[in-house]
Amino acid sequence: HIKGVTDDGARVQQAAIDAQQAAIAVIRPGITAEEVAAAANEVYAERGYETGYRTGRSIGVAYLEAPELKAGDKTVLQPGMTFAVDGGISVDGVTAGRIGDSIVVTESGSEYLTQYPRELLVTSA
Repeated sequence: HIKGVTDDGARVQQAAIDAQQAAIAVIRPGITAEEVAAAANEVYAERGYETGYRTGRSIGVAYLEAPELKAGDKTVLQPGMTFAVDGGISVDGVTAGRIGDSIVVTESGSEYLTQYPRELLVTSA
């Protein structure tokens, strides 16, 4: 939860959430890592934001490992692969939006390994 948010801040965070959710929605066996990133990048572009370096990375063995969910990574996703899938943008060094989940690729799509609300939570107190 955060206390108070500007309209711009809320828009940036919502873009990060929506981009991350778009990326997760396309994850399934047979899709390439760069196609996952493209789904997120489309959301950013529609909202008028620049895209980040990557949408996510493989997890399970090392801190930073391949494949990465980014343009140019043609790795084909397979069941059992695990990824940190991130939504994240910075705007002019003034505000930023971030969200991250860990998922596993299943036979028919993906499943969350992390569970928490995927929405902007603002407290009134």
